[in-house]
Parts: sequence; structure tokens; C-alpha cells
Amino acid sequence: MNTISAIIIPFAAAAVSYLVYRNSIRKDESGLMLEMMKELEKDSPNKYSVEYLFSKIYKTDNILFTEIVILMSHPTPLKAVNNLLMVRRNVDAFTLISGSDGIEVIANSGWENGKDISLKRNFYLFLMIFLYFLAVIFFGLSSTFFLNNDAESLIRTATIDSGISVLISLIVNITAPIICAAGMFHYGKKANSITLIAPAKRFLENR
Repeated sequence: MNTISAIIIPFAAAAVSYLVYRNSIRKDESGLMLEMMKELEKDSPNKYSVEYLFSKIYKTDNILFTEIVILMSHPTPLKAVNNLLMVRRNVDAFTLISGSDGIEVIANSGWENGKDISLKRNFYLFLMIFLYFLAVIFFGLSSTFFLNNDAESLIRTATIDSGISVLISLIVNITAPIICAAGMFHYGKKANSITLIAPAKRFLENR
């Protein structure tokens, strides 16, 4: 019973701490949102303040003041922001401008051609799949390394050859799968964002 309590209590404490942290983050974001909306309501909003507050709320810093104003003018601003960020968080594919018929989505340099966009998406998909297989291979090699080398044998080897080779082996076997998995996730997000360019454009232009 004591053993079970010793295992459960730290996890429960960590879970409670995480929930308290998330709640405080939500409160902070709500306060920042109210502050940004107050700034936007002014006759001459401070552009720096608006961009800064937006970047803190949505954890991105590549949205311009003019685009923020345009997003707030959309019939459904929250969905408009989400559609924009689904793309712009990972690829700088387009810019918003205010046109005579409402919001216009202008393709940035290198993103005008549908064929080029497809090539970029397929390239990122290839990198994602390639890194996936590398992650699987490295994870298998790492598992074998740690199964065949317990702590005692690693210490004994380190004592014999000054520990440099053991340290290198540990670094490679721990970091290689993590780096590959992180790269796979990174390029997967880029490929997904490219796929969402067309639907995001349709929604933002309200068509």
C-alpha cells in the first residue's frame, strides 16, 4: 500500500500542478485579449502593443497589425484567426489585405503557383516519412543498446577507456531518435499547413 501511495501521490501532485498552471495561462490569455480589444477600439491604436499582445495570446509573431485589424472585421473573427494560424504558424504562404469586397488573401512570393505548392507539400511529406523510418531505426538500435548494456557494464567500460566512448554512445542513442522524431513532427506540420492553404483562403475571403 505504501509503495502504491508513493507512486500515485507524486503523479497526482504533478497533475494538480499542471491543471493550476493551465488555468492561470487561460486567465492570462483572457486578460491579454481584453487588453488588445481595448487597444483596437481606440481612434489611434498603438500598432506595437496590438502586435505584441496578439503574439502573446496566440504564440506567434509573424502576424501584422493590419492583418489583425482585418481578422477582427471578419463575420466570425475567432474562426478567421484559427484558419489563418493553421497556415501561417508553419508556412508564410499568404498575406491578408482589405479589398473592396472584404478580405483578400494575397499569395506571397513562391506560393503563387499551385504546382509549386504541391511540390513543397510533397517534399515535406517525403522528409516526414524519411525521418519517421530513421526514428524507428534509431529507436530500435537504442533499445538494443540499452538492453545489452546495463548501468554496471557501462560504468565498467567507462572506467577502462576513460568514458569518452561511453558518453558518445549514450548521447547518440538518446538524442538520435528524439531528433528524428522532432524533425518528423516539424515537417508533418508544414505539410499539413500547406494542405490547409486553399480551405483557409476560401474561409477568410468568406466564399
